[in-house]
Amino acid sequence: MTKEQIEKLGITFQEGMTDDQIVEALAKKHQDMESEKSKIENEAKTNKGLVDKYSSEIKTLKDEKKAKLSEEEQAKLKFDEMQAEINTLKKEKSISERVARYVKMGYSDDLAKKVAEGEYEGKDVSEYHETFLKSHDEALKKELMKNNPNVKGGGQGGSTYTKEDFKAGRISMEQMNQLKEDDPALYNELIKG
Repeated sequence: MTKEQIEKLGITFQEGMTDDQIVEALAKKHQDMESEKSKIENEAKTNKGLVDKYSSEIKTLKDEKKAKLSEEEQAKLKFDEMQAEINTLKKEKSISERVARYVKMGYSDDLAKKVAEGEYEGKDVSEYHETFLKSHDEALKKELMKNNPNVKGGGQGGSTYTKEDFKAGRISMEQMNQLKEDDPALYNELIKG
């Protein structure tokens, strides 16, 4: 083993260490680590026991407190719990409806959820709308260019003119003249071919 490998294992390398000394140091390091592991596991068990004990005591105290409440106080407590649950359900329903509406408009699920949650919480969500509009405009522009070969860079996802088409004579003179106007760089590339 090299000095660097030995030191990576957490053993201080000393010049002239024999293989037996290295193995002995590794064994000691392993033993120390096992001892530390055992100590940590014991502490974890002790802590878990304390957490369980305190959780049980807290539950008992809550139950005792609840038992001491009058019927009216218990009813109010139950009402408050139900009201909180209703409010949570209303929020989830409202956000879900907004998400569905934005997804239907073309927003991604993730973006729609961010917008809906932001709106529900009264936050400014204009940046999310701008992100959507920008991506929507780019996609629309790409689609229009793809379907319109007369637009510079348009026609089936970009230029349909290749060097092979030019060499094979599949591009008419009219198309070449139009290409010269629309995309001079591509025209020169084809001509120099």
